[in-house]
Amino acid sequence: MKRLSERVIVSAFIIFCMLFGNGSVRAAAAGRSTIPIYFSNGEYVYDLTGYEYLDTDFAFVMYKVLDDAWVRYLKDPSKYFRVIVPRGTYRIKEGSKSLRLGSNITLDMTGVRIISDDNDVIFQSKSRPGNKKDGVYAPAGTGRYDDYQNVRIIGCCLDVNNHTRVPVRFSHVTGLYLENVAIVNCSASHMVEISACRNVRVAGCTFMDSYRKVNSDGTEGVMPLEAFQIDAANKETMSYSKDPVYDDYPCDDVEVSFCTFLNLYRGFGSHTVIPGVYQNNIRVHHCRFENIRNAAIMCSMWKNSNIYDNEYVNVVKTVDDTAYDWYYHEPSAKSDLANAK
Repeated sequence: MKRLSERVIVSAFIIFCMLFGNGSVRAAAAGRSTIPIYFSNGEYVYDLTGYEYLDTDFAFVMYKVLDDAWVRYLKDPSKYFRVIVPRGTYRIKEGSKSLRLGSNITLDMTGVRIISDDNDVIFQSKSRPGNKKDGVYAPAGTGRYDDYQNVRIIGCCLDVNNHTRVPVRFSHVTGLYLENVAIVNCSASHMVEISACRNVRVAGCTFMDSYRKVNSDGTEGVMPLEAFQIDAANKETMSYSKDPVYDDYPCDDVEVSFCTFLNLYRGFGSHTVIPGVYQNNIRVHHCRFENIRNAAIMCSMWKNSNIYDNEYVNVVKTVDDTAYDWYYHEPSAKSDLANAK
């Protein structure tokens, strides 16, 4: 293993600005106060094992580390990065920033459980355009499938804690991978939303327990729909402030395999209807759908796709390809339907 001698403090804030209510600085616990970065197997690795502030403010530490990797990528897009989070349970505090991933980034969280105390998005992209950092500026996105690449999340259990904001959202990505990720206890319309994403692989994941929340005044919250929704980059169907390019590009080359969908309204798919816009080359296979109150797979406006070798238990409808009128949307002003696939 080639190992760089570089040992960096990702942000001075992480080291000496962990302030609490009375403004005092928390005494350092046993553990490391710096995060080493080393080079291994073609990647720059941030190893958070033993980092003393990870338990104190998980989301803040992750935000700063992912931000550092994004800046380094913008300086040199040939570089790849991996963030290793040690096994354990971590809480996302109310008011935290989301965990924002750039490009060429792997978030390795094998054996990690995340509990969200914040009703907000948890995983999404870095912003385009972005503010200057270290003389580096992220320009505005161009859309299509070209604004981010090679984003991989491995191995965490994300407990949404019955919040109503969609916890995982990405758009305009080529190469999006979710491996052995579990998302549970969600009262949002979807657990995962992606639009204009190409070369997507979702393997060994679990999507479990969606609810329609009852508000304090007795009214019902948002209606859970597909646990995993694939969509087009249309402002009406998936408004996305981190990369607000609305060109109606759908998803292309999406494979969902060996996943479990349990106790949900719908499992996987898409219901959006935009004239001329089709989700392309979608494959769903070797998945288990159980206790699904509507359709296991919603495949409105799909083409060149295949659904096979899935297991359905206590499912109202296995597959629904109806293009319902109430899901109809007008094309975006920047729509390029001639090139959308």
